[in-house]
Amino acid sequence: MEERERAILALERDFWLEGGGDPEYWRRHFADDGLIVLSSGMMGKDEVVSVMEAERGWDAVDFDDVRWVHSASTSILGYQARARSAGSGEIDYQAMIASGYRKDDDGWRLVFHQQTPLV
Repeated sequence: MEERERAILALERDFWLEGGGDPEYWRRHFADDGLIVLSSGMMGKDEVVSVMEAERGWDAVDFDDVRWVHSASTSILGYQARARSAGSGEIDYQAMIASGYRKDDDGWRLVFHQQTPLV
């Protein structure tokens, strides 16, 4: 695994485990022009930061079947997520995920994230 893949996977995991309930994490690591696409709609940075104040986050997440697309300053990863919400005793969310990261002077920033829940 490349160094950039290790760094991005660590960020992605932290978005799940630290980002919920921590709008500051999103302010630091989500690009100003970023986009989130969920079944409930689309959100830019200001909306995501606001929503994160009320989120409770996840206790655990596993990434399966991780796949990559790289260019010089961007990386896209796709994977299947299995997550356990805070306070839950078992896996209660599964989805196919796509996240795009862009490298700038301060490191990697999430610029795109899309979730397709598995029923």
